[in-house]
Amino acid sequence: MKFYGRDQEIAALTNELRLAETSSRLAVITGRRRVGKTKLILKVAEESGRPMLYFLCRRRYAEEELAQIWLDDVRETFGLDEEDGPRRLKLAEVVRFVMKLSREKPCVLILDECQELDYVAPSFWADLQGVWDREKDNSRLLLMMSGSIAAAIRHIFDDASEPLFGRQDLALTLRPFGPKLLKEIFLDLRPQGTPEDLLTFYAVTGGVARYVACLADTVPLTQNDMVNLIFSESGYFLRTDGATLLANELRVESAIYERILRAVARGSATWNEIADQLGGKNIAGYMDRLEKQYGLIRKYSPMFSESSRGVRYGIADPYFRFWFRFIEPVQYQSLAARGNWEALRAICLDALDQYTGRTLEDWYHDLFGESPKWTRTGRWWDRRGENEIDLIALNDLTGKAVIAEIKRNADKIDMRALAAKAAAFEKAEGRNLKKYDRPELLGLSLSNLLEESPGV
Repeated sequence: MKFYGRDQEIAALTNELRLAETSSRLAVITGRRRVGKTKLILKVAEESGRPMLYFLCRRRYAEEELAQIWLDDVRETFGLDEEDGPRRLKLAEVVRFVMKLSREKPCVLILDECQELDYVAPSFWADLQGVWDREKDNSRLLLMMSGSIAAAIRHIFDDASEPLFGRQDLALTLRPFGPKLLKEIFLDLRPQGTPEDLLTFYAVTGGVARYVACLADTVPLTQNDMVNLIFSESGYFLRTDGATLLANELRVESAIYERILRAVARGSATWNEIADQLGGKNIAGYMDRLEKQYGLIRKYSPMFSESSRGVRYGIADPYFRFWFRFIEPVQYQSLAARGNWEALRAICLDALDQYTGRTLEDWYHDLFGESPKWTRTGRWWDRRGENEIDLIALNDLTGKAVIAEIKRNADKIDMRALAAKAAAFEKAEGRNLKKYDRPELLGLSLSNLLEESPGV
């Protein structure tokens, strides 16, 4: 699959390359695994035409071993002799050596999955601080450090007590492809595709670049072809990556986190419902970390609500939502272990219509959320659960407002019922709605997916 999107990120990194012509710069790139960080970084580095060093950080080496590997690559890239370089085999000393070499010609150094260096050389960050502070202004290196463990990256670079706090010149968070770009990719690869195919593409991949490429490079992107691939020997990566990522991200007490995620994925939406699934266990700390550190669950409140009452929870990542629903359950793993792919395909296809109803809502929320026309998006429901609005989009600058009903089947959208819900919303939140125009009412369905969506 060719490279798509990332124009803003490329522009930001290209600007860092320009600034690194006079003094060294540190760019930190983070994002969930498989989102395309490495491909982006390598594209920018390779197209710069500068000498480039790429080091994937792995914990299985001792520091001296890894430093020797790095040093050998530096010598090969710059055409140096075996005697050239630091005598002390420490990782920070190799970085110092590269910074000195960059005085003659600007260059790029990439440390991919840099959080793994915690296990190789815990003192690396303090060592690097000293090197960076001494060499930065008289060298011309763009140091790009990427990482997938969000909590670890925040600790390294954003914790005021850590050595590299305040040293980064650029912080990029790479996110999955949004609906607009994902639709562009889909239509580029399958111009004759259907809305159902596109929604399945989104439900399975969540716009994560590696999953998108995995499907795009293998099958024609019809719903049946995608499901058939996932539930086959060739779908091993897509079926197992969820477990791999959770093991890498959660590590300590992962069983409790996974029980919470499993409960949410299977429909437990309120705090009490989730706690009940864990036998009444105190889940406060786990829920907070799953939301704020790991970004695996998302908290929903009625628009304008300042109370914790009525809060609902959902899986934030479409891939994980699909994985917990159709792949993770033990009975489905047993079928996969026996190679009973036909049964798994039938189970998935039979449930997809109902399952993707919520996926369609997520699509439109993401679509409106990424549109410059709106400054705020959300849902609303009243305390009694009698009125619920699928999507509200507001513009605090222009006063524009949209209230939308979202259904797979356009025939099931009742605009009169939506008007009644909008009236209930305006009655309950009139004080907060004074600065907005009377809302436009929209019906959004599966059939709109390949069209220019109204209101966006």
